[in-house]
Amino acid sequence: MDKVLNKQCLKERFDIMHDARLPIVLADWRSVHLLDFSKVLDYHQAMLNLHADLNVCGKEKTDDDMIEKTLETFSESVSEIAHQYRLDYEGKRIKNFTELMNLLKKKERHNEIILNNNNLRPAGTKRVPEAH
Repeated sequence: MDKVLNKQCLKERFDIMHDARLPIVLADWRSVHLLDFSKVLDYHQAMLNLHADLNVCGKEKTDDDMIEKTLETFSESVSEIAHQYRLDYEGKRIKNFTELMNLLKKKERHNEIILNNNNLRPAGTKRVPEAH
């Protein structure tokens, strides 16, 4: 009898905590945007944390929800890229949230490499090889 009573008391206590935390987590979900983070990895971690918090509170978000949330937070200046990712998602070439994050991380790294290479030597300053 004590086990059943203790279990019920714990359930009531944690349900109250979940109910109190849920509005905060839902507000965080609505306000999270990819552009608010300097790195895709940071955004990915924040989304996984939100996903876990929502699951604990009984509001499960699927990979589809997280992909849609990510794609809708792209800025207007990169709307073509977002459109391409959406087409890849709808065409089942992107199957889950992790695949989308991996693609975004690759693109971010590629852009970093290009910027670093361009910053090493300004355009038009390549040395002309000496003729012997």
